[in-house]
Amino acid sequence: MSLGTRGGELKRVVARDRYVNGLNGEFLCVKGRFGHPFVNHEDRIRTPLIRYKKGGKLIPATWDEAIRHVAERLDAVANDHGRDAVGVVGSPRLTNEALYVLHKFTTELVGTKNYTTTDAFSLKPLFDNLGSPLATHADIRHAKTIILLGGEPEELQPLTGKQIRQAVRNGGAKLVVINSVRIRLVEQSAQFLHVRPATEQAVFLALADSANDGLAAQKAGIESADIAAVRQLVKDSAGDVIFMFGGELGPDGQAAISQLGSQMTKEGTRFLVHPLPLFNNSVGAHDMGMMESGVTPEEILDAAGSQIRALYLAGDFLPRHLEGREDDLGKLDFLVVQELFQNETTAHADVVLPAASYAEIDGTFTNNDGFV
Repeated sequence: MSLGTRGGELKRVVARDRYVNGLNGEFLCVKGRFGHPFVNHEDRIRTPLIRYKKGGKLIPATWDEAIRHVAERLDAVANDHGRDAVGVVGSPRLTNEALYVLHKFTTELVGTKNYTTTDAFSLKPLFDNLGSPLATHADIRHAKTIILLGGEPEELQPLTGKQIRQAVRNGGAKLVVINSVRIRLVEQSAQFLHVRPATEQAVFLALADSANDGLAAQKAGIESADIAAVRQLVKDSAGDVIFMFGGELGPDGQAAISQLGSQMTKEGTRFLVHPLPLFNNSVGAHDMGMMESGVTPEEILDAAGSQIRALYLAGDFLPRHLEGREDDLGKLDFLVVQELFQNETTAHADVVLPAASYAEIDGTFTNNDGFV
């Protein structure tokens, strides 16, 4: 991205490659183009804060004081309760470089096994079993068949949604939508399987094994013929088949994706995969090792105050993770939060460290097709 500033404030964000027809041509999605006012916001955390006793106030401190305090307290917890009593949670919004350093800090310096990122869902099962290439935006535009299971790319991944529409309108691609919600892309679909909530994975697994059609259809509230029709559409595809999925596909489904491709496509047809995580660097968080522990944010919160006594949080928990569980953070002996703004999490923190936004650092992100 190319950033335009005036008087030390960010005023404009455009695609770095807008004039050379690079990865996204001249386009950024509307969120990247216009969602930058927070960078200059007056409520940003500007200095480290330390709470020297529980229930006390956060007091401004120097970076040296804050770093020394954090190091001493984390070291004390590790010595008293073992290294796994320290948890580390990163954010899928961090750069690859920041996530790499955080992983090194976690595994080599702290030495804990309790670490993860605050993503909406993990891609670890996909990458542990992936036998098909990831689809680029160019692949999506030229695909002949697209299966979209869950997700809402036009809302959450706008540029990806645009590629799907172009594939249908300009390339004649057949789009199959499997979702419990009638999303906008249904208007472009050749087939829409309107399933019951939380049954998308059952339908997906049935696609790879026709013996499960009846049971999956009954569970999802559709006809078994609907599943058979999707299977036949894929087999008849005259070109690339792309499977796209959101958080509705769980670990078992992600692990079976390659099996689906080998069983459903004919010889000479490429089967490609395009995950739809919610954040700009969800794929990078996996690549940098922050998902390899298999620990979830929910498990970190479950263990707060018992197996986990101290927590370093680089970013923040998602509302879905923290809602109704804010008091779990108060059970910790020591909590460090590095964030842009004060929030429900920093209210429980013993140390608050300022964070840098994407506009204030150099670094890279990995997009959903693996491009850095």
